[in-house]
Amino acid sequence: MKTKRVSFLPVLLFLRHVVALPSTKIQVCRNKHCSKQGSNDVLNYFPILTDASSSSSLQKNSLFEIEATGCISECGKGPNLRVVVKDEETKSTIFTGVKDADDCAEVLTSFCNFSVPPLLIAACNIMKRSDQSTFIVDKENMLNSVIHALEKDKTEDKYLKALSLCYAKRADVRTASTPQNLIGALDDSRKAVALDPDNGMVWRILAEVEELSGNLDQAMVALSKRAQVEPEFRAKSDNEIQRIRHSKRLP
Repeated sequence: MKTKRVSFLPVLLFLRHVVALPSTKIQVCRNKHCSKQGSNDVLNYFPILTDASSSSSLQKNSLFEIEATGCISECGKGPNLRVVVKDEETKSTIFTGVKDADDCAEVLTSFCNFSVPPLLIAACNIMKRSDQSTFIVDKENMLNSVIHALEKDKTEDKYLKALSLCYAKRADVRTASTPQNLIGALDDSRKAVALDPDNGMVWRILAEVEELSGNLDQAMVALSKRAQVEPEFRAKSDNEIQRIRHSKRLP
């Protein structure tokens, strides 16, 4: 992972070692090159890893704002992100080659002086290994281990986003198993949106599970929620809603 600094003031260098920077925006490139290199995973990691900065995971994060953005250059070195600090003057720094949760945690620790709980880093890494596995049983076993660890401390708000994403991923795996475990998938996906209703991905998975379960009206509601949370996918969500409406009219 490499860093490219832009418009950095000496006072900022001092402050970052003293206190977590206020009004910090993390912009993750979602252009086609970075997306192919894993920026969508990175975009999911940061809300999880910074969740400890909020008094409640269901409230807007108090120290960090995480968002997807277009190309920020250095395409061949991705996934790339930009950290923007809003103070009397806006300062920004570009990080290249941010590939996994460890890299994300390094950005937060070294640049923002923000301590990431080790359990959250481990949870993200195991979820990634689950995604990469080609065996359904192994996928579910890995996710089960993360859920078991996080549920021990689920009263801790800082773990709820990670738990939500893990439930959603397990729901996805359960729909791909043979035979499908739709009851378990539906339970997982509904838990996921209850824990983190601001994550468009969990609404998408809930919509898929509701549709597979024959709950077409609930599937359309979930797609509408996804469009609200992720406006960039509104057109795709609307198309899916129209497809489901059309299927309801078929004999």
